[in-house]
Amino acid sequence: MLNSSSSKAWRMQKVRYRLIGNYCMNCKKISYPAKSFCPSCRKSDSLKSHVLSPLGKIFSWSLLYVAPEGFEQLIPYPIALVKMDDGPIILSQITDYDLKDLKSGSRVEAVFRKLVEPNGESIIRYGLKFRPVGT
Repeated sequence: MLNSSSSKAWRMQKVRYRLIGNYCMNCKKISYPAKSFCPSCRKSDSLKSHVLSPLGKIFSWSLLYVAPEGFEQLIPYPIALVKMDDGPIILSQITDYDLKDLKSGSRVEAVFRKLVEPNGESIIRYGLKFRPVGT
């Protein structure tokens, strides 16, 4: 059962609906999602907010046939490790795809999509997925 609340969804909308991470002025690394310290150099006083480019490429991907609770209606569906043009790697679902076109190195872009539509016990959740784009 998905446990979600409208207040939590409201608080998390800035992070879920935009690719906002951190830029570390000490080690010059970009991380996503935003954290309270740099995962590279461990500094907490050298971070500033950074909006990532929505573009990247598939680093690796897999087709899921067994889904976590709440996503059963989507199977089979692809998930991918997406290496963003800014550097971070993000695990995400792929949408608007043709299976024959999915491969490592394919260009993708972040898009706003419905993540899950619950069976009346919770609110509809939206977030970012990735879709293939032309080269």
